[in-house]
Amino acid sequence: MVAKIPVSVKHKEFKTLDSHTSGLVYDAVDHIYYVASARTGAIGKYTANGKYEMLYGDDNLKMSSALKITPDGKTLYFCIGEKIADVNTTPESSSKTLRLVSIDAESGKKLSETELSNLSGGNHFASDLTFDSSGNIYIADKVSNAIYKVTPNGNASIFAKSQSFSEMNNNLSSIVWHPDGFLLTSSSSGVLFKIDMLNPENIQKVSTTNISLNADGLLLSNNHTLTLLQNNTNSKVYQLVSNDNWKSAVVNNGISAGSKVSNHKEAWVLNP
Repeated sequence: MVAKIPVSVKHKEFKTLDSHTSGLVYDAVDHIYYVASARTGAIGKYTANGKYEMLYGDDNLKMSSALKITPDGKTLYFCIGEKIADVNTTPESSSKTLRLVSIDAESGKKLSETELSNLSGGNHFASDLTFDSSGNIYIADKVSNAIYKVTPNGNASIFAKSQSFSEMNNNLSSIVWHPDGFLLTSSSSGVLFKIDMLNPENIQKVSTTNISLNADGLLLSNNHTLTLLQNNTNSKVYQLVSNDNWKSAVVNNGISAGSKVSNHKEAWVLNP
């Protein structure tokens, strides 16, 4: 998973309270690192000196994922779910839960909650989310291979679902909004998709050289450049560059991302 940071910061290590960290957001204004837990569902924050503070949590949470902060830095969004491997999950409810929650980034007060599990049958796991310029939210469901849209007033719907997402063991792992009117989403097998915002059925594969398995984390550095994290024992950060509006992209050689949290030009990389 990746999060945008200032170029001047190069490395940061934390003694985490939870080794099952599932999300990372960096607030460049207040120099705060927000983290989500795959074990307890809690949302916490670390100050620049490494002090941890619980921001949001309750006994009913199982796990949280897809943590993001709004462009104005005031609101955190994340998804609540239940992974099959989670110690708190019962066989009857494994991966059936999926809700989008927003909280105040300063106080931790819950602002909204939107049910998503009823949009698509089967199990669910929200791997990532992104915002467009109108405040709509797009959530990638890694298990059902669907993308959901939630409007600013809380209306939820399936935005895109395609057999292409499920081919070749693809699982939607990351998603970003592009200001030219489309979404870019990566799969765990390294395939990159371009989805037309005005016609979500128009889903194209971006022509690239093989990125390799376990693609996990996207950051749109500018309109022509994506930062992509490969998440496994040999984790690397790749830069993808496109000069044809993301019909195709050139993949630059990956650089190692072995540290817990690292800065590679414009991104924090979290490898718990």
